[in-house]
Amino acid sequence: MAGFPLQGLPDEWSGTFTMCHPLLYYLSMERNCAKILILPILMFAAGILFSQEGPGVYTIAQSHYEIEGKTRESALERFLDMPGDLIFPDYASMNAYAERRGQDLLNLRVFERVETELVPLKQTENGVIPYILKIRVKDGWTFFPLIVPTFDTNDNLALKWKINYANVMGSLVEFNIDGEFGVQQNFVDSGLEINYWNLETGFSNIYFNGISYTFFWRQAYARIIEKNGTEIIDFYTFNKSDFFLAGTFDLGDDYFYEVAPAFEFTYNYKDKMETRSTPLKREPQSYGIYQKGGRNQVDWKGNFQTGNNWEAELQSRIVPTQGLKGALFLSNRWFTIFNSRFSYNNRILAFSAYNEELYALGEYMRGIPDFNLSGDRGLFLNQTLPVSLFNWKGVMETQIQPFMDFGMVHPSNRELVPEKDIRMSLGSDLVFFPEKVKSVNLRFTFGFDLFGPGPLSERYEILLSTKLFY
Repeated sequence: MAGFPLQGLPDEWSGTFTMCHPLLYYLSMERNCAKILILPILMFAAGILFSQEGPGVYTIAQSHYEIEGKTRESALERFLDMPGDLIFPDYASMNAYAERRGQDLLNLRVFERVETELVPLKQTENGVIPYILKIRVKDGWTFFPLIVPTFDTNDNLALKWKINYANVMGSLVEFNIDGEFGVQQNFVDSGLEINYWNLETGFSNIYFNGISYTFFWRQAYARIIEKNGTEIIDFYTFNKSDFFLAGTFDLGDDYFYEVAPAFEFTYNYKDKMETRSTPLKREPQSYGIYQKGGRNQVDWKGNFQTGNNWEAELQSRIVPTQGLKGALFLSNRWFTIFNSRFSYNNRILAFSAYNEELYALGEYMRGIPDFNLSGDRGLFLNQTLPVSLFNWKGVMETQIQPFMDFGMVHPSNRELVPEKDIRMSLGSDLVFFPEKVKSVNLRFTFGFDLFGPGPLSERYEILLSTKLFY
């Protein structure tokens, strides 16, 4: 029998291996047969092991709440809305779900502390390992009244107040009363007069059958001021009453849809123009449907935000004397955290209106007086660099937030003029985050309009607010 060629061996060894090769060949065949027999056994054993890690192995059979404060267990159950006997393919996905629900509670900004823990129960006969999800929360201070005189370059002297009760009687329902009175000097007799006032009342985070409801009511003495550059081309006042009830549907995977029927009534119109060539744009009543949809993946990490939010909002309403009016808003907000002291935020917002002119669009930019921009379509870009200045443990964190904003609005009654309708601003927010009252913050803003028309004395904005810009 011919021998197998053996490469790389000394010549004096080749004969020995050539003579012995049948035995070697036999042993080689035995090993190959053993491999063929052992391989199915190993595959079968691996299948058994895999089946123990496969679907249906882990389940959250119960939820247990430990509450330090007045929050009710039933309120937590309504908010989390967890189905019974949740099944997970592995422990990692079950743990990720538990952490996600804890983060959802933190995002409410009403708890000082939230902890989650998975505790195994005795394994059942079918191999499923049940767990208890323990959720521990500690209430923060959720009632915050504030009354303060402020100076706002949009309105001069104003008296503002805010009453925020972010966890009404432990129900997780949020109640807000926001109000302000603008005070100005009467040039006829030098006395003081109220040039506007606004009172807004709302209930939100009302959870029922997996739907979050919001009720809002506003009573106001409002103004419409339209400018062409620095020249006022329209100015009138009126009273109005607004009502809407919104329902927000959780579509899963952070997607949502919101729909809200709305009613608005306006009356007591007063013309503030000395000469008027066109009649007042009266809208005695309107009936609308506001819709919003998108995906919200923004989380709070301490007093910084991280994640992405995009949404589309369609405002459509019928004005009996003017027909259908509408506006579409598209926005994307993006937040990232670089480290414990530094982050970056931005927002892109575009809008287009049908049969409608939108006023006071300077509110979408810091450093631009609100009444300086109006139109029927536009684009805004806001960029912010929040930096933690210092953290007074147990009291508050202070952040400085330099910003640069860009805006472009097309007027509805004339062609776009770049020096009037394209703006860029630069400035900074100073934001205070009270340690115990996470539902409220204080923001002081100072910004400049870099290239707008008019002298520098008319191209800046100073304001005090009790909420973040976006």
